[in-house]
Amino acid sequence: MQASAWALKVAIPLMAISLPALPEVQNFISKASELSKSHLIQGQTVLVNELLGFFQAAAQNGSIQDKTLGELYNCVSIKSQAAAMCLARAVLYNKDQSKKGNVINDMKNKVIAPGNEVQGCLCLGELGKLQDLSSIADIMDRIKDKFKVQDESIRTAASICLGNISVGNPDFFLEKVFKLVDAAEHHEKYLFLNTLREIIQHNPKCLKPFINKLLPLLIEQSKNQDEQIRGIVAENLGRLYIYYSKNMSEQFEKSFRSQSAFERATVAKSFKFGAAKESEILDIEISVEPLAMLVRD
Repeated sequence: MQASAWALKVAIPLMAISLPALPEVQNFISKASELSKSHLIQGQTVLVNELLGFFQAAAQNGSIQDKTLGELYNCVSIKSQAAAMCLARAVLYNKDQSKKGNVINDMKNKVIAPGNEVQGCLCLGELGKLQDLSSIADIMDRIKDKFKVQDESIRTAASICLGNISVGNPDFFLEKVFKLVDAAEHHEKYLFLNTLREIIQHNPKCLKPFINKLLPLLIEQSKNQDEQIRGIVAENLGRLYIYYSKNMSEQFEKSFRSQSAFERATVAKSFKFGAAKESEILDIEISVEPLAMLVRD
């Protein structure tokens, strides 16, 4: 993985002076497309960033062909979301700007096309993270309808998509997202944890007006029987705590004393994500003693 990151880092400045049609250039782009679907790059932040930088540079140079966009699209899945991120950069930074509108429209239609829903949702979300898609009149309807389907992977992809497009224009989308949360049936609410995770990772400060709505949802889901869901809750709570510890400390104190072992453990685990250099040291210090008490659980 380190060798791949180094090769991409070297290739990025070379793209600016390379001839787009050279077989060597196209071969390297194909190999980068293959890398984007590898499960091994998950969690490899440096490598993913180099990969994204490479596709941006290749797009700006005019080296991205339609064949490459097809390769990237075929690589997209829940476990290989980096391919969708690469595709978004290959489109939005493309020298041929006509591709932007065409691909966005294509992904909007793929969201509702049988067999393409997962790739369509993930790609549309990544495009929406980088470009405001609020002008697409029915975009919310297309995505929220996927929350009702039976296929779990489609529901997950739709929830991720909703979070990403909200990052692109939080002023437009966030109010609508929280209305969906309020209207959702109890068994559907966990899906919005993926939506929130995308927003928290990329633009946590936009959530300030909604923090009092957000916290009860996360605490409720901290008691969920599903360990994976509790893991997402812990991550969301921790990343929010970095910015909103003053709003969350009172609830955390209650959760430390909760009758639910799941809730206590989830809130404790959140400090793995919340103890960052940007955190309020005093608020973390106040939590040290109750955290230590939980070791006895």
